[in-house]
Amino acid sequence: MWTCSLLKTNAKQALRGRYWRCFWICLVLGLVGVGGSSASTGGSRYTMDTVTGSDTAYDRVANYLDSLSYQMLMTILIVAVLAAVISLLWSIFGAAPLEVGRDRYFMESRQALSPAATVTSVFRTPYMNVVKVQFLKNLKIFVGTLFLWFPVFIGIIATRWSPIYWRKTPT
Repeated sequence: MWTCSLLKTNAKQALRGRYWRCFWICLVLGLVGVGGSSASTGGSRYTMDTVTGSDTAYDRVANYLDSLSYQMLMTILIVAVLAAVISLLWSIFGAAPLEVGRDRYFMESRQALSPAATVTSVFRTPYMNVVKVQFLKNLKIFVGTLFLWFPVFIGIIATRWSPIYWRKTPT
């Protein structure tokens, strides 16, 4: 049975003499977008008082977008699509192999002092195999997450359609 004290002593033993190197590797990889967490603000709504006739934030954004020319809106759209494509390509061909390299570094670092170049060693090995496996892993996680949302969608549809059903069905 694993206990907290056993895990803590194993971690101390594994990081003895290598703590700061591990810290800097994690910091640099975190800054370039390799990590496992994401942040979400949950979305906040900013509205003004409608009794006094003030506009909501949505109305302000809509009015601002209406004042832009067609060419400016297309430019914004093209830049947004290019940014999304570049971000997707970076996550597939850059961040995912670096994540594998980070894991390889920590696995090798448990046994003996491992060079920091182990993180980028994935780019020298069969690179496309690593990219393919990481892509398929992330795709399976994404599809599995979608399956978790199916009951929510069914509940929303059932809730919205139940008044229609009850109107047509005699009690």
